[in-house]
Amino acid sequence: MSSGTSRFGLLGVLLFAGSIMVFISALGYRWAEREGYFDLETVRVRGCRASDSAAVAGAVRPFMRQPLGRVDMDSLTFRLMSLEGVSGVEASRRWPTTVLVEIILEKPAMLLVSPGGDACVLSTEGRRLPESFSVDTLPLAVLASPADTTLIPALLEWAESVDAGRLREGHLE
Repeated sequence: MSSGTSRFGLLGVLLFAGSIMVFISALGYRWAEREGYFDLETVRVRGCRASDSAAVAGAVRPFMRQPLGRVDMDSLTFRLMSLEGVSGVEASRRWPTTVLVEIILEKPAMLLVSPGGDACVLSTEGRRLPESFSVDTLPLAVLASPADTTLIPALLEWAESVDAGRLREGHLE
């Protein structure tokens, strides 16, 4: 009976000591968090082009200097997804002070020029992209008359079938 009592006594002492260690660790973490040891200082971004970095920086700025554990990753992802030309975002914490962001940009499909000479880049999904997405290898569609919006899917299908190296321009009536 004495060996059973000593086992429960030892177990009780270990549980008590473990509880005290967890409590002290929690207090230490909270102190370090209040002192700014875990504040978000660095955001590493992959998949972003240099021309889009200012927009990404603007979307991330409100989260800087917040404790990393309290950074709302869903809000950060939502802000980045709302940027033009972004089709996907993955964000994760890297302790103690960094967030890693992977941005998936929309794929530009074609450059569409209106009869008035205004040009816009369209994504493969048919959304208008910022001018920074324009590259000289995109198929170019020059409209001879104001386009009906029902024409856009056919133009995108055409743009995906075009070998940009061989054909640069298509004229539609």
